[in-house]
Amino acid sequence: MLGLTIGIMVTALTIASMVLNDQILTFISAGFWMIFSLYMRAESTATWDLYYGLFFLSIAMVIVMAIKGGTVYRTKKGEAEDPSAEDMLDIDEEETATNNQNKNLRTNIQKLRHVPAKARAKKRDQKTFNKISRGE
Repeated sequence: MLGLTIGIMVTALTIASMVLNDQILTFISAGFWMIFSLYMRAESTATWDLYYGLFFLSIAMVIVMAIKGGTVYRTKKGEAEDPSAEDMLDIDEEETATNNQNKNLRTNIQKLRHVPAKARAKKRDQKTFNKISRGE
C-alpha cells in the first residue's frame, strides 16, 4: 500500500513538473523517483518480479528527470539559443564600457580613502606639535 501511495505521488509530481516546466520540481521529482526505486528494490523478493522491474524503471526515470531538469534550466536562461555575431560585438562594447566605469570608480574610491588618512595624520601631527610646544 505504501508503494502504491509513493508511486502515485511521484507520478503526479512528474506530471506537474512537465506541465509547469519547472526546474526545482523536476529535480525534486528525480529525488522521489530515487526513493521509490529504493523502496521497490527493498520490496523485491525474487530476481525478476514486478517490484524488481519497477526498480529499474524508477532508476531510468531518475536519469531522465535529472537530464530534463538541466535542460529546463538552460532553455529558461536562454543558453540554448546561439547569439549572432552582432550580439557578441554589442556585448564586448558593453563589457568594455562597464570595465572602464569600474576602473574609474576604483580610482575615485582610492582617492577618497587617502584623503581621510592624510587628514587624520595631519591632525595627529598638529596635536603632537602642540604638546611639544607646550612642553608636555
